[in-house]
Amino acid sequence: MRPFLLRFFLVFGVILWVGLSLTGCSKSRDQAKAKQLMESFSQHFESEFSCTMDGLELEGKISRPNPGSGVIEMTAPESLAGLTYRLDLDQVEVSFSGLSFTLNKSAGGVAGLVPFPQALTALSTLLTFRPEELPVREGSLWKLSSTVDGKECSMLIAGDTGLPVKLLLEGGDLKIELKNFAFLG
Repeated sequence: MRPFLLRFFLVFGVILWVGLSLTGCSKSRDQAKAKQLMESFSQHFESEFSCTMDGLELEGKISRPNPGSGVIEMTAPESLAGLTYRLDLDQVEVSFSGLSFTLNKSAGGVAGLVPFPQALTALSTLLTFRPEELPVREGSLWKLSSTVDGKECSMLIAGDTGLPVKLLLEGGDLKIELKNFAFLG
């Protein structure tokens, strides 16, 4: 009877060791994939977006073609089509129907105007490679979270394409769907 128990515990121990080893390999592979994913990002991008804010379905285009600048243009609903936000390092220009005004970012209140300038800043920050902040696998998506200007934000990345598909601002209060996302150079 003793040889049977000895073999049983030996086989059980080997199975347990193999299972734990495979779990460790999977975690290591996920970390390597997360690092590779982050290294492929660029802060220069363009994308279409859609979201719901205060019961209103919004659509538009968001881009950051150059460092320190960005453009957000509303395309729907029709009543807001053409509303444009142009951001540079220290100001936001808002234009609509031939009228425009400029807000100084340091004066505050820009984030209260609408969350889209914050969305552009959040995307730019989340797309910056930081080895200490790697995305975490959640099913078929990767999730990357950070705090930008004192507010929580997260970005969901498609596992198959490596492209951002959703931006969650202020802990998920505003969900912005990203479509046709493309990195520019």
